[in-house]
Amino acid sequence: MDLLERYITEVGRYLPRKGREDVKNELRSTLEDMLDERVVEGKPTEADVEALLREYGSPQKVAASYGSEQYVIGPDLYPFFVMVTKFGLMGITIALVIAFTVGLFGSTMGLADLGLAVLGLVGQLFTAALSFLGSVLIVMMILQRYGIKPEIGEKDKEWHPRSLPAVDDPFRFSQAEMIISIVFTGLWILILNYFWMQGGIVVSVTLPLQATVIAVPPVYFIVLIVIALLQIAVQVVVMRQGGWTIPTRAARLMFELASFYVSYLVIGVVIAWIVVQPWAGEPLNDMLTWGYRLYPLLALLIILAAVVDIVKMVFKANPGLQEMLVEENNSTK
Repeated sequence: MDLLERYITEVGRYLPRKGREDVKNELRSTLEDMLDERVVEGKPTEADVEALLREYGSPQKVAASYGSEQYVIGPDLYPFFVMVTKFGLMGITIALVIAFTVGLFGSTMGLADLGLAVLGLVGQLFTAALSFLGSVLIVMMILQRYGIKPEIGEKDKEWHPRSLPAVDDPFRFSQAEMIISIVFTGLWILILNYFWMQGGIVVSVTLPLQATVIAVPPVYFIVLIVIALLQIAVQVVVMRQGGWTIPTRAARLMFELASFYVSYLVIGVVIAWIVVQPWAGEPLNDMLTWGYRLYPLLALLIILAAVVDIVKMVFKANPGLQEMLVEENNSTK
């Protein structure tokens, strides 16, 4: 009963992690008992399951009914806690990243200074995120303590079990994560453009800071910038379509392959520059060499994960294909 599992999984998404599996098991048992009472003869059909779920209520409403008193933030408030947290953290990230990138314009800082600036940005993000989460948590605790519960399920009559996403839906995406990804890809484009305008990767190797440029063919930066822009375009298309498709997944994989390859060439140029420097000893050279050799392996693992997602989508979009493969497998045994 795929529809039943999709329903239970969706209810679990609105429950705190602690005790989630217990609630899901209890809900599964309850729903199965109710189906057994309704269907005396034979197995329940999809129509039977659908009718039961429509009567039982939307996943949000069901999650809110599971003992909110035992939680610091109960199921009734948890969906709103997650929503506020996601959009709040996204807003903080976007604001700090924009402020950081504006500060890069006109800057002549070297790679070492840029690295320190990025570390400072990470520290600011971490501090701001903790402060924001603490504030939200306090507000939610107060709401929970005094029983102030937002209205859930005002559109419950419009809810339909067929709208439930699959338990493992490869077409699904997180809009907040997608927007954050676009922001950081934009930051990456600005950094690449900065190196391109400088004629290579800018580093600082002496004190006081003296800028040194590692000459990198400009075409590498141009190609990486174009790839990053295409990746943003794919993400925008995914958000407009409301989910991944096989073509967009394939396009993403293709751009990642191209990005890994060009990045590999750039890293090779940087390593070749480092190993001939007087301050680069044998241990450092060995470490860089091994890292350079392992880079393709890392890229391969990421690509394999993307290929698995595409294969899942193909089977999901073509149920008959999976049935045909199962039949062929059974016939060969």
